[in-house]
Amino acid sequence: MVTTARKPRRLSLSRSLSILLALAAIGAAGVVFEEKRQASKEARDVAKLKRKIDAEREKISELNAEWSMLDQPARLQKIVELHPDVLKLDVMKTEQIGTIDDVPWPPPPPAPKEGEHGAEAAPSAPVASATPSAVAPPPVSVAAPAVAAPAPMPLGDAAETSADMPSDVPADEVNETTFSPEVAQ
Repeated sequence: MVTTARKPRRLSLSRSLSILLALAAIGAAGVVFEEKRQASKEARDVAKLKRKIDAEREKISELNAEWSMLDQPARLQKIVELHPDVLKLDVMKTEQIGTIDDVPWPPPPPAPKEGEHGAEAAPSAPVASATPSAVAPPPVSVAAPAVAAPAPMPLGDAAETSADMPSDVPADEVNETTFSPEVAQ
């Protein structure tokens, strides 16, 4: 008998495409299953954390209630009366309570001397710096109100108005104020 060699059968394109698509579907199903499993694990973790948060809030509520009970003035007074030798507390007297007038005010700042930068110092021109890159900004002009602020009204005479009171600075001297960054620093 004559044996003829059979040609190996090739897979057709549609059959190989079907196998490839079936493998892709199985892989996609595996990925979807893993994502679902991971999402349900995360949901369990979130629920567990919410239960822990609720338990902690309950503990905080109980501790606040216990603190308010322990902090009652009547209870504290009984403890002070039972243990005066240990606590050594005295009753507060009205002489111990002060007023705002009892609080000392800070001393006024010293007046600036001649030649120092201060409120009375005249604005100066910008000083050139040693480095050429650091250029001082030019002074900025700010328009001030044309009328100076009125002097305070005396307490005893309500008939006088602030317009009748003389001003400390003449109005023509308060037209423009020059602001220099060097003076402000």
